[in-house]
Amino acid sequence: MVQKLGLVNPAYAIAGKNGFPTEVSVPSFEYSEEKKTFVWIITDARETQPDDPLMPGFEGTYKHIEIDANTGTVVRIYKETIVL
Repeated sequence: MVQKLGLVNPAYAIAGKNGFPTEVSVPSFEYSEEKKTFVWIITDARETQPDDPLMPGFEGTYKHIEIDANTGTVVRIYKETIVL
């Protein structure tokens, strides 16, 4: 829904400048307790290699970029491995 409203376009632009392919990325919007602000999290929907070589047996590793929704500052870029 937020994608249809165009609210995520600035976050996609920032993600694109940081190497995220916007055509295969998925946005989410949430409150960061740690940073005390709302953040956009753009997830590259393509699987990537985990940083830990002992992790490949799990379901998938995905790259994320977290962007402060108020300032447009990149909070962090990280990978997350899904374990089922």
